[in-house]
Amino acid sequence: RATTDFSVGFIHGLPLLFRNPQAWGRAFKLQMQAFVRPEIRARYITQNNDVIADLINDGMLLSSSEFTESLRAGGYLAKVLRPLPPVPKVYGAFQTSFDTFLDVGRIEMGKALRPIALREGKTVEAAAFINKLLGGISTEAMGVGITQRQIESAFMFFSPRYLRATTALFMDMFRGGLSGREARRTIGMMFGSISAAYYGAALALGQEPNFDPS
Repeated sequence: RATTDFSVGFIHGLPLLFRNPQAWGRAFKLQMQAFVRPEIRARYITQNNDVIADLINDGMLLSSSEFTESLRAGGYLAKVLRPLPPVPKVYGAFQTSFDTFLDVGRIEMGKALRPIALREGKTVEAAAFINKLLGGISTEAMGVGITQRQIESAFMFFSPRYLRATTALFMDMFRGGLSGREARRTIGMMFGSISAAYYGAALALGQEPNFDPS
């Protein structure tokens, strides 16, 4: 599972890496620090309390990734793993690290995008875009029950919330407004950068770049 390593920045956070590398870098740095010093996350939240309140009021999500949610007290996996005391303790450190990246990434992206959203009167739309950018969507608001969410996250799918959010981000490419513009910009930068990196690597290896997917 993605929460038991440090890959979140290259999965959930991959679009952020290309859209806002500075925000990605800060999120990755604090993620690594929070793994051994959990208070790092709380300190960052306190330091950004005012902007976080505005972002949450607009609908931005914080914390609670779907897999770590099932590991918290009362969660489905927490009950299953209770006979193995060392395992939940290790998961707890990864949980804090994982959620720190997502929190910091969303907040830093929110700080960067909010001035534009305020000028356009699109702060709620901007918050929804940021949620999808980092693989977050409120399945609770969609009416999915907590038990179903925990079972889906733990056993049935790799990451149903992430899948829903990513699908919605790609669908936004065909919409107008702030979310459509940002989705096209983000996905364009991501695929453009990856293609350029592949092209450069192929040339460096003396190979002919092949962009034909067939």
